[in-house]
Amino acid sequence: MGLPVPEIVQCPHCWASNPAIESRCRECDRPLAVYIGPPLRAAPRIGLGGGMIVVAAAALCLAVGRLAPVPGIIAGLIATLALIRAHGAIDSEVRLGERPSTARRASLLVGSFGVASAILLTTGFYFCLVTILLGGLLAISLYVLGLLSGARALLSFNLGVACLPIAGVVGLVAAIYVARGLCRELWEVRG
Repeated sequence: MGLPVPEIVQCPHCWASNPAIESRCRECDRPLAVYIGPPLRAAPRIGLGGGMIVVAAAALCLAVGRLAPVPGIIAGLIATLALIRAHGAIDSEVRLGERPSTARRASLLVGSFGVASAILLTTGFYFCLVTILLGGLLAISLYVLGLLSGARALLSFNLGVACLPIAGVVGLVAAIYVARGLCRELWEVRG
C-alpha cells in the first residue's frame, strides 16, 4: 500500500490551488516544485557593465549641466528614473529565471528613457499649465477687484502677485498627481 498522493497542490509563490498533475502554477506560471538544497549563488545586483552605464550617464548629465544647468538637471532626473526602471525590469526577469540578452537589456534601457521622459515632460507641462492659469486668474481677478473697489492699482497688483506662490503650490500638487498616475500606468514593463 503506497502513500496517498494529494490531488491539489498549493503554489509556493502565490499560494494558489493547482491540480497535482500540473508542473507550473496556473496563476503565476512559476514552477510548483521548490528547490530544496544549498542556496543558489546570488548574482551581483549591479555588475561592472551596469556600473559603467551609470557612470557614463552621470558624466553626460554633468557635461550638459556644465553647459546649461536646467537641461542638465532635467537630463539627470530622466537618466536616474530610466536607470532605476531598467534595472528593476532586468532584475525581475532574472528572478523569474530568465536570462535577458544584451539586445533585451538595451531595449529596456531605451524604453525606460522614453517612459521617464514622458513622465517628466507631462508632469512639467501640467505644473506650468496649472500654475500659469491659476496664478493668472488670481492675479487678474484681484487686480480687477482692487480697481473696482477703488484701491490703488499698485496695491491690487501686489495682491495679485502675492497669490502666485499659492498657484505654484496648487500646480505642484497637480503635477505630483499626474506623475503618480503616469507612473502607475507606465512604470511596469510589459512584454
